[in-house]
Amino acid sequence: MPGDFETTQQIANQLIPVVLYGLPLDYYNNYVANIDKITQADVQRVARQYIDPANLAVVIVGDRKNIEAGIKAVNTGPISIRDFFGQPITP
Repeated sequence: MPGDFETTQQIANQLIPVVLYGLPLDYYNNYVANIDKITQADVQRVARQYIDPANLAVVIVGDRKNIEAGIKAVNTGPISIRDFFGQPITP
């Protein structure tokens, strides 16, 4: 994190969220301590609130001939193969 405050421009960029979201002026002074306070239960509670497993999509990028068999073996759902521009490819 110290590397994010090396230049005047970096410091200014870090102040944008403070102003934009009304964060306290000591936000970065307390950042690490606040992160350390987060519990596994906190993460699970927020995940349950905002993530709907029924609407998840997993995007996997790689050499199809090397990874397709392993992906199919997991059998997590339908596979849609797309080109570089996101257009469907018929296998």
